[in-house]
Amino acid sequence: VALCSSAMISSLFPSLATDTGLRSHLEEKSQFSGGYGGSSSSTSQANAGSKKGSGENCVKLEAYVQELESKLAGKSAMLEELQQVQRSLAARLPKLDEGLQSKDAQIADLANRCQEEQRTSEEWRRRAEEAEEEVVV
Repeated sequence: VALCSSAMISSLFPSLATDTGLRSHLEEKSQFSGGYGGSSSSTSQANAGSKKGSGENCVKLEAYVQELESKLAGKSAMLEELQQVQRSLAARLPKLDEGLQSKDAQIADLANRCQEEQRTSEEWRRRAEEAEEEVVV
């Protein structure tokens, strides 16, 4: 016999009426572990303590629901913070990508200049060697 019925749970916590995952969890607790509702093979024992047990179990259920709501609030705050970080990173990404493209263009330009300077240097070196050979001859 469940000491805290589904109807009582729904009336105390209307949001639970639509939360099937939580409802099945609570029903499982009441059926198997004697947690929030409990079950008893002795009907007279359950009837004798049903009012007292019902109140105690509902208090336990309320504490459990409050714990879940607290966890939910904490996780909601964490989710909001992570979403803000994600938005911030998403806003920074195009700027960083543009900066990388600019630096790649600068590197390519410097590499071309370096190659040109090497060609010019080799050309001057070759001319200098030719001039020395002409002076020696």
